[in-house]
Amino acid sequence: MTNNNQIDTRHYHQILMDMLITFDKMCKEQGMTYSLAGGTLLGAVRHQGFIPWDDDVDVFLLRPDYERFVEIYSKMELPKPYYKIVTLKNGVKEISFARMLDQRVRVDHERSNSVTTAWIDIVPLDAVPEDPKWQEKLVRKLSFYRKVRIVANAKMGSGRTTWQIIVRSTMGPLIRKLHLQNAVCKRIDRLAKKYPFEKAEYFAEIVAKANFNGMGRIDLFKSPEIIEFEGYPFMCMPDYDAYLRGQYGNDYMKLLPKNKRIAHGVATFINEEYFEQNGLELPDENQQDVLVEDM
Repeated sequence: MTNNNQIDTRHYHQILMDMLITFDKMCKEQGMTYSLAGGTLLGAVRHQGFIPWDDDVDVFLLRPDYERFVEIYSKMELPKPYYKIVTLKNGVKEISFARMLDQRVRVDHERSNSVTTAWIDIVPLDAVPEDPKWQEKLVRKLSFYRKVRIVANAKMGSGRTTWQIIVRSTMGPLIRKLHLQNAVCKRIDRLAKKYPFEKAEYFAEIVAKANFNGMGRIDLFKSPEIIEFEGYPFMCMPDYDAYLRGQYGNDYMKLLPKNKRIAHGVATFINEEYFEQNGLELPDENQQDVLVEDM
């Protein structure tokens, strides 16, 4: 740990693992099926753990279980007092899905204001029809609102192109000033839930990605496989190959060139404010293991 209480990558990965293990236990307690998702699932398949340059964790729940999970755990005390579930249902305006937070860890995200503590993303999978016209219409709407959400959460001056920097620096403050983030996220949520789950055979990650890449079968999701991630067994969708091909291309098992190995751009620190507010002793620079002692 440096003098400014920065947390190194190894310990930050352990903190994320602690949250993931807790999430696994919470789902099992309620009889819910989940799956590792995104780069976390890719890491499990390709690296049997974290992609070396990755700095977050993603998990999926089918929409009915997601709604039940949010309803149960956004109201009750979590297994560890420093954990918190944040969603649209309990006043969070920046995101259209749920997050589990570890409030002991402060995060400085170089591109976004929506992340301030250590987190894992808990993303619902929504029912979708096979009708291409229906999909195209929905994606068009979702893509617009998703872009607005990203612009609203972006830090001033962030962006990979000059156009992105200009748009985020001008439109972002205006959206925030008008307090439109919550309305935009609620609109994404309503659109994603539009197709009845009872009628569907397929799911897609439309609430976060706003596309139909990596669609999967609902019936298969309900019979998960077990996959190892950092030495622990977790659930994953049995048709993960089709999902990963849809998200990352047919050659997803190949490592990206070094210039494309891009993480989210986060720096992590001991959240001094949390420790002070709760009357806890602040770990010193030689006590990073204190943060993961419960694993």
